[in-house]
Amino acid sequence: MEISSDLSSLTSIRIIDRPSSTKSSIRLITFNLFFFTSIVCLHITQLLIFPLIFTFNRLSGCLKHFHILAKSTFSVILVISIQTFAKTKIVITTDEGVDLEQWIVRDHDLMMRSIRLPKRSVIMANHQIYADWLYIWCLAYLAELHGSIVIILKASLKWVPLVGPAMQMFQFIFLNRSWSSDKASLANELSQMADGVSSIEGSTATDETNQRERLALLIFPEGTLVSPKTRPISKKYADKMGLSDLRHCLLPRSTGSLFCIRALHRKIPDLQLIDLTIGYPGIPSDGYGQDYYTLQSIFGHGHSPREVHIHMRILPVSTIPIGKSHLKDSKYGSKDERGSSDDERAVDPTREEFEEFDGWIREQWIKKDEMLEKFYRDGRMCEVDEQAEGKGKALRRLEYQIELKSLWDGVRTLGLAIPGVSIIWLALKSV
Repeated sequence: MEISSDLSSLTSIRIIDRPSSTKSSIRLITFNLFFFTSIVCLHITQLLIFPLIFTFNRLSGCLKHFHILAKSTFSVILVISIQTFAKTKIVITTDEGVDLEQWIVRDHDLMMRSIRLPKRSVIMANHQIYADWLYIWCLAYLAELHGSIVIILKASLKWVPLVGPAMQMFQFIFLNRSWSSDKASLANELSQMADGVSSIEGSTATDETNQRERLALLIFPEGTLVSPKTRPISKKYADKMGLSDLRHCLLPRSTGSLFCIRALHRKIPDLQLIDLTIGYPGIPSDGYGQDYYTLQSIFGHGHSPREVHIHMRILPVSTIPIGKSHLKDSKYGSKDERGSSDDERAVDPTREEFEEFDGWIREQWIKKDEMLEKFYRDGRMCEVDEQAEGKGKALRRLEYQIELKSLWDGVRTLGLAIPGVSIIWLALKSV
């Protein structure tokens, strides 16, 4: 199902002002039928297999591998959904002095097979539309990290029918948006997550072995979308703190971001930070992304962005001002009189450490805001030579059409869904 030029051109018009059509309604029904049927089949398979692995101790070692397989399968469903209903290309750019050619893994025909990204990382991004996580997951698919991505979500999503339990089995992290109540559980989950991976320095995600050593924790330091409701809140906070508010981003929240990075870095010395700045064409400089792109408008109506622009930087966490106090040894498993765990206390930054990181991350968001200003004005976040490949120059722009890398990915996805399909077939047959 191809995206026609008239559909893609509608992305510069607000969703409420776009014309409706019968064809669009049929597409909406078709997409939702495909997507939710796929999710139901995958989730039924999860429900069938999970109790067996959880019950028998000798199978417990398979639990993490099963989670990786389930997340990999879901990411393939996302890729198929984009390839079929919402064709999109990811445009990756980098800072000056970085050669993307060094990241590319090519096959025998010199075609790009994948890209090398750090095996253990925190992915940090600005947040413009609800589909941000989806395109980041597709980027992780290209980097073969799609089975190891972990997303932090609102606790209210934990029991959403069908999707909520599936995300719990994906071992995503759910927070109540109250730091006093979230802190202890977050410290525990991050500690367990870090214990589950190795810290072999220099390994990359494209290594064919040690799938279980990969980790990609996705965080959105802004905490929510840029919208008419959140923009005044950011402005009020900026005024209170004597800061300049941003135009295209919200001021980042430092507390949770610093806590996550320190908690993982405490046990993963070679942890890397993948910093993403994401921009979508069609959104005016003074507009809000959610007015132009929603999950249903992208997939159900075919109004997908022609390109998703991602400016990427990779920074060793050891070079970021997160402090050193979390690296000190402490008595494992101990608790203080308030019930705070060893992990929780060790990860807590000093006031000086927090203030230094707070200033640093705010500087990164100022840079993002400047890049987005240029993007909305010129259609690009930075000046690059688009024809650098083959000229002996550093390649700073890379295009990736989101699609399956191999037929095997699709076959494996179908195979994992077969138990779910069988249950549905038997249920319908008995009616």
